[in-house]
Amino acid sequence: MKISRNEYQILFLFAFAISLQFLLNPFTWLELGVLYAMGMAFEFLTQDAWDYNPDLKDSTFTYPGKDVNFIFGLGWVSVVLTGYTIGTMFPFGEFWSLVAGIFITGNILERLFLALGLWTYNEEHWSVTLWTGKPIMTDIGIPVSVTQGYINIGCLAALIVKYV
Repeated sequence: MKISRNEYQILFLFAFAISLQFLLNPFTWLELGVLYAMGMAFEFLTQDAWDYNPDLKDSTFTYPGKDVNFIFGLGWVSVVLTGYTIGTMFPFGEFWSLVAGIFITGNILERLFLALGLWTYNEEHWSVTLWTGKPIMTDIGIPVSVTQGYINIGCLAALIVKYV
C-alpha cells in the first residue's frame, strides 16, 4: 500500500490537529467519529464540485468508482478540531467563538491545500451564483459555499456531540 505525498500532507495536518486539541482542549472519540462521518458525507455529496489531484484519485484509499479519498475525512476532522481550539481564544461566547475559530482555520487551510495542489474548484457545480453564472468567491478566492460548509459541519458536529 503506497501513500502519496499529498496524503502524507493531510495525515500530518491531522496529527498536528489531534495533538493541539489533546493538549489544549480534550476531545472524545465520539466527537472524532462524528466529525469524520460528516466530513466524508460532505465529500461524497460534493465530489463533482472538485477536481482532485491525480495522486489522490488513484490512491488505494480512494473509494472505488468515486474520486473520494478516505483520508479527506481526516482533513475535515483537522480543520474543525483546530477551529475548536482557536475558537477558545475568542471572548464571543461558546457558539460564536466556535464559528470564528472554524471560519479562520477553514479559510487558512483551504488556501494551503489549494496552494499545495490537492484540488481545484469545478466552478460549474457551485450553486451560489447570484446572476453572474460564476460562484460567489471570498476575497481570498474560496467559494462562499465552501466557507459555509466548514462552519455548518463544525457547528452541527459540535451540537450532535454535546447533546447526544
